[in-house]
Amino acid sequence: QLQASHNVLFGHVAHSPVPPYETEYGEETLFQQPQQLGDLSGFYAAFGLQLNLQEHERVDNISCECEFLSFLTRKEAYALEQKDAEMVQETRKAQRLFLRDHLARFVPAFVNLLKREASNSLYGALGDLCYEFVLMECQRFKIKAGPEQLRLRPKVVVDDCFTCGSGQDIIQDMCDNGTCFVNTD
Repeated sequence: QLQASHNVLFGHVAHSPVPPYETEYGEETLFQQPQQLGDLSGFYAAFGLQLNLQEHERVDNISCECEFLSFLTRKEAYALEQKDAEMVQETRKAQRLFLRDHLARFVPAFVNLLKREASNSLYGALGDLCYEFVLMECQRFKIKAGPEQLRLRPKVVVDDCFTCGSGQDIIQDMCDNGTCFVNTD
C-alpha cells in the first residue's frame, strides 16, 4: 500500500500530482532547468559524488538533494571532530549555498502540495518533518525559505506528433488523437 501511495503521489514522471523534482517548481525561463540541473551536478561533483545510475533518478529529486545536504552535515561533523577549521568553513559555506539555491527555494511549496494531496498519511508526516528541518537549517544559516506557493512548470503539449526518426515507434505510442505529451527534460 505504501508503494501504491508513492506511485500515485510522485509517479515516475515530472508532472505527477506532487512532483519531487526541484526544477518543476517556479517560474520558467528558457535555460532555467538546464542551469539548475548543471548547478546541482556541480555541487555533487565538487564533493566527489555522482548519482547512482542504477537508481535512474534525476539530480533534482528531493531525496537526492536531502541526501546531499545530509552528506554535507556529516562532513561538517567530521571536520568539527577533527578540529579542521578550514573544512568546517567550506562545508558550512556549501550547505548555505545549496540550501539557499535549492532546498529552501522549493521545499515549502513541495510540502504544501504534498500536504494538500496526502495530509493524513505517512508521506504527509514525512513532508512536515522535511519542512521543519529545512526551516531550522534556514534559521541556522540566516536564509529566507521560499514561498509555500510556487507555480509548477507547464506541461508541453505539441499539436502534431513528431519523431527524430530512430524513435518513431516509441513516439507514436505516446500519441493519442494527434496530440503528444512530451517531457522537455
